[in-house]
Amino acid sequence: MDDDILAAIHESEFPAVTAQWVADTLGIERPSAHRRLEELHKDGVVERGN
Repeated sequence: MDDDILAAIHESEFPAVTAQWVADTLGIERPSAHRRLEELHKDGVVERGN
């Protein structure tokens, strides 16, 4: 799942994406996308916007 999220982010035309965008793009629930993004941030894989 993380590889799918990272691929979607890298292929996005936007400089930043939201958990809702990830959820809609991958066809998953928003809380799941948010949880995975939080883990990726915690692991230093993605940055978090303000």
